[in-house]
Amino acid sequence: MVDGMETKPQSKKKRLYAVITGDIVGYSGFSITGREALLDHAKSLFGRTSIFWPEAFASGFEIYRGDSFQAVLSTPALALKTAIFVRAGLRAGVHENHSLISCDARVSIGVGTVDFMPEHRGAEGDGDAFRRSGLLLDAMKGERRLLIKTPAAEVDEELNTEFGFLDFLISKWTREQAEAVMHRVIDGSHRDVAGALNISPSAVTQRLKGAGIGAISALLVRYERLMLDEVSKLNSRRIKVMA
Repeated sequence: MVDGMETKPQSKKKRLYAVITGDIVGYSGFSITGREALLDHAKSLFGRTSIFWPEAFASGFEIYRGDSFQAVLSTPALALKTAIFVRAGLRAGVHENHSLISCDARVSIGVGTVDFMPEHRGAEGDGDAFRRSGLLLDAMKGERRLLIKTPAAEVDEELNTEFGFLDFLISKWTREQAEAVMHRVIDGSHRDVAGALNISPSAVTQRLKGAGIGAISALLVRYERLMLDEVSKLNSRRIKVMA
């Protein structure tokens, strides 16, 4: 009560999550052993994301329908970095029977609220973030490999335009460039990347430069700023977790 006026508590606004949904491009065209190797490689990449960013995931990556995957991030600002890491890892490929198998993935990022999510089973959740991500992936056509849908249409318009240029860059990566980006995107220094790949720092610089790392880094900064600005308008809300 202030000066005889009744004050009403501010209503809680809902927290935003990012749901990443994707599938492996051309998966059915590989041999049985090739598909097995790709899935093992994808699982390894997915497992590493939860090690790199343990606090970012409300539910880690799950694989369903053979070549499809999904994860729920409680930190939408890290969704693009996660998507780039996974795509770079798939482009870097995996060795199977003395041959290198590499591919790409179609990835949709849906940002929004989560109504409920069974514990450790994000693929069974529901809410705006899930619906936006799933419908967006289903509607993805042509050469597009990455799209986003958020509660803000102007954010979608800007980011999806920029993602088109990112798709073009990724399509031109060599295996070596993809491998360097994969290590760099987890915030490894050039020296760390060089140690992981057993090459010189100057070789790392050349690979990353050819991969367009300057433009990718600028996009990551812009993306994270847009997500943080959007998230800052919302107060946290606990999601309902089912046993």
